[in-house]
Amino acid sequence: MSDKMNLPMQQINHSLKPLPLPKKGLLVKFIVSYTILIGIVFLGGGWLLFYHVKNALDQELSKRLIGISEIVSATTPPAYLKKIQPGDEHSYLYNRLLDSLKKIQEKSGVNSIFIFDSQNRIIVDSDEEVPIGKIYLFLTLDQTELEEVWKGKSSSSILYKGKDGKFYKSGYAPIFDDQGRVIAITGVESGADFLEILTQFKKNIFLPALLIFVFIIVVSWLISRSIINPIKQLVSAMDRIGKEQDFAKVPVTTQDEIGILSGRFNEMIDNISEKDALLKERVASLERMSATVAHEIRNPLGAIELNAEFLERKSGDAKSKALTRTIIEEVKNLNKIVTDFLAFSKEPRLNKKPVILEPLLHKTLITALAAHKEIPVETSVHIPPDFPFVELDENEFRKALLNIVLNGIESMPKGGTLSITVALQEKKCSIIISDTGHGIPDSLKTKIFNPFFTTKESGTGLGLAIAHKIIAGHQGSLSFQSLINRGTEFLITLPLKGGADQ
Repeated sequence: MSDKMNLPMQQINHSLKPLPLPKKGLLVKFIVSYTILIGIVFLGGGWLLFYHVKNALDQELSKRLIGISEIVSATTPPAYLKKIQPGDEHSYLYNRLLDSLKKIQEKSGVNSIFIFDSQNRIIVDSDEEVPIGKIYLFLTLDQTELEEVWKGKSSSSILYKGKDGKFYKSGYAPIFDDQGRVIAITGVESGADFLEILTQFKKNIFLPALLIFVFIIVVSWLISRSIINPIKQLVSAMDRIGKEQDFAKVPVTTQDEIGILSGRFNEMIDNISEKDALLKERVASLERMSATVAHEIRNPLGAIELNAEFLERKSGDAKSKALTRTIIEEVKNLNKIVTDFLAFSKEPRLNKKPVILEPLLHKTLITALAAHKEIPVETSVHIPPDFPFVELDENEFRKALLNIVLNGIESMPKGGTLSITVALQEKKCSIIISDTGHGIPDSLKTKIFNPFFTTKESGTGLGLAIAHKIIAGHQGSLSFQSLINRGTEFLITLPLKGGADQ
């Protein structure tokens, strides 16, 4: 389409437009929606459950470790701690304190118990891995919690991963002297075994959860299909009606709202089918009557024309010749109207064959230009090389194309440019006939395909109506766009040989 036009195509359709197939059907949307919803519920619910259980167990472990560390602090004599110095690993006081820590460690099941001073130097370590007086660097990670403990408040660390890859946690409690001052801190470390249990639980629950997930999707699919299938049948039936294939009914398989809709649809189809048959019968009767009347009119018109020509030859003066010539011209106009009317009233019987477009287009232009030699028109034809064959009734299609081309030439009484452009669009052939004429006013755009509508003094108003009817008979479409004083473009769209619309 040329860039000069930006208005929407004006088109007259005498049948319902076929329904476009959706890119994503309702069944897909249902299943995707269910899957996303179920996924959110399962994943979100599982994560919340895991998070709350983990927090609850973490808090419980913190309370337990703080409780053990407070027991150790309460049972440790402050005087012993003040006397223990680096190198006292074999002293009586140290060993007595170490035995006490080991007994608590054994009964409570914790990993280790240790006591340290304000400089994070170890006083006693139940595992005997850190010697007396050595700074325990690990404690710097819990500096925030330890600041609270030095203020006299028990606390616990966050979960941390050890060298073995497992998670651990520590509880801390202050040790007070006789004056109530904090002189040391008891630390109790234990493994967070509940995390391993939760991890194992997640692994064990995965397969049952997956099976439930699949089961829910299958059930959702079955439920969705029971809803979607009747709707698809309705859409298919409507599509067949839109393509004028048949007046298809749909089976009523349910008693719900969809079943009621299907029943009402079938009733509507019965009514439409009845009215369509009656309409076709009336149209056929009207066509037969019109053809009979046209033939009856044509016979006397022929006689009038012959007698007028005879009178013209016998007339001796110029005035009589002019009068008889006027009679002959008017009779020819009437005969053309009758001929066009017969052409419009008859349903075209198409004998379609594969046709090469380019020679047909050139022949049509030559015929149209010969009919209007007085109008200076520049013409051009643009068609891709090796353009595929188009299934046409060549004679009928030439009539349609000629009417459109004549309409374009007649819209340029002082001359102009008329071009025909052929292109492939979505496996269809598009033919654009463009002129630089006076254009079509907005008030007339919905009328130009109407029979007997014309703005010309001598026109029958059937040319474009006949063109539209012939093109529709080829399963094609005719549309246009126009701008005042800039011209009009007619677009013919035809299915190609072997296309989906054949």
